[in-house]
Amino acid sequence: MGVVMALLLAVVLNGGVRAAGSGPITPFPITGAYTATHAQDRDGISVIQMAGNYDRSFADGSANLEPRAAIAQEYFRNHPDNYDFLVVFSTFEFNTGDAAAFHWMVRNDVQGIGLPQFDVSALFGSNGKLQGYIDMAALSRWSGNPLDPKFEDTLSVLSHEVLHQWASFVKYRKADGSLSDELLGRDLAHWSALLDTDASVEYGADWKDNGDGTFSARGVRTFFSPLDLYLMGMNMPAEVPPITLIDSADLSRFSLPQENITIAGTARTVTIDDIIAAEGARVPAAADAQKQFRFGFVLLTGPNEQVTDAQIVALNNIRKAFMTRFAILTGGRAVAHIYPEAKPVATTGTPTTVSGGAPRIDAANLDDAVIWLRGQQQFDGFWGDKASTRGRDTAVALDVLSRLDAGFSNAGPAADWLAAQPDPNTDYLARDALVTFNRGADATALRNALLARQNADGGWGISSGYASDPLDTALAMQALGTFPAGYRTALDGAVAYLAAAQNADGGWSGATGGPSRTNVTALAVRALKVSGSSAAGAIDTALTWLASTNQWATPWISRPLKLLELTGPKTYCC
Repeated sequence: MGVVMALLLAVVLNGGVRAAGSGPITPFPITGAYTATHAQDRDGISVIQMAGNYDRSFADGSANLEPRAAIAQEYFRNHPDNYDFLVVFSTFEFNTGDAAAFHWMVRNDVQGIGLPQFDVSALFGSNGKLQGYIDMAALSRWSGNPLDPKFEDTLSVLSHEVLHQWASFVKYRKADGSLSDELLGRDLAHWSALLDTDASVEYGADWKDNGDGTFSARGVRTFFSPLDLYLMGMNMPAEVPPITLIDSADLSRFSLPQENITIAGTARTVTIDDIIAAEGARVPAAADAQKQFRFGFVLLTGPNEQVTDAQIVALNNIRKAFMTRFAILTGGRAVAHIYPEAKPVATTGTPTTVSGGAPRIDAANLDDAVIWLRGQQQFDGFWGDKASTRGRDTAVALDVLSRLDAGFSNAGPAADWLAAQPDPNTDYLARDALVTFNRGADATALRNALLARQNADGGWGISSGYASDPLDTALAMQALGTFPAGYRTALDGAVAYLAAAQNADGGWSGATGGPSRTNVTALAVRALKVSGSSAAGAIDTALTWLASTNQWATPWISRPLKLLELTGPKTYCC
């Protein structure tokens, strides 16, 4: 490690973390000199191998953008173009200049924040979606342990870099009509050290007026200030109070903020109207601005380098903690989606055909149905309409026969087959836990495996590391609801997730934000009932939607409604 890099790391480790933003990027040539190869997606982290110079800048000081573009292009070859930010850590050190981390602005379509509108996302493999590329540099620079006090530095710097997408670049109009950049400090891309920003992460301080011509800094680099939130599109102008700007010979506005210092100076007041007079109103305004952002997390390695479990754990700790921190910093007005999204296949292929018998012409007979279902069990113990649904079909068939067929004696092979399935998805794991409990067997291990997959937002996704969705959450709740006292905290979190994911019409979709579906809504209502939830309002609106929907034939409406209303807290899955 070179002397310059060693000095930089010493600064980082002692808390004087320097971060930077690029401002707008101008188009640059793609020469093909750099290669990036997707190695794997592992527990929500995309591992990409890269060959070539990854330093921040060339010797002449120009930005080294092409390798970043190559990495982003490779990311989007393996993931959908649905990410606002890529957050890139590396397993190796490289020259980052005088910054520990930095933000590359790829696109800006916002007016009134002191930046031009531009879009070079195509060079990064995105069709106008990607906004920023964040280099967090070597993972070894940062703490990935939530119990380590330095973990706070990690989250603070990452939040700082994300905020660079909108801040800090604004001027204000003075009383004499002239424009001033005195709100800005280092690189004219951070707040002035003399501006009272309520300790903005963008090198801001929280200044206290002592009333005697002096001012004391009570905190630094901690929050998104009201002005930050306005620039992000979270606050309306009326929510930004007047801001104090100090004239002082004791401290340069280009200094890094320092906590617990006192300076002499004179206060001036700058209002949001002064800023709007200089930059124009923010467009889109807060009412229409984007509130949900998707982040892709990348671990960059050298060619053929293997990542360690410890590296993945550390980066996942950062990833998940940032989701919570972003919600806190924005006052709950914005959401950071940090879970990966699989890229759709190029073609749908040919679906597997499930063939049934001829329609029954005489009256339905439950005994005949039980006999037929029993006869569909395969030699290895499973049932399956098709190979991809064997886990679900076996759990459901085993549950039905265990309940309705007193003469069924082949449950053991079915249970053994379920237990032998490697890494089942959440749907199958939840059904297996439920049927195991209903058969009187010990489901603790299955329930605990399910519990380990719960996301920070309270929900469950299709598997570990995937975004929560109402369907998998409802199935997991039913499985844990067989022992609600033991999983109360998890169930309460899941109830909160379902309440937040409920559509305006009262139903739920299989994917957050999608159209309401009867089967998912019925499962969600059952999950809320089984969990012992008091979410009566959510249940009532869901029942109203189920009664009004045309997704099933009219003669069948009463049956699911009566089932939902009258069965009480019995455990059952559909």
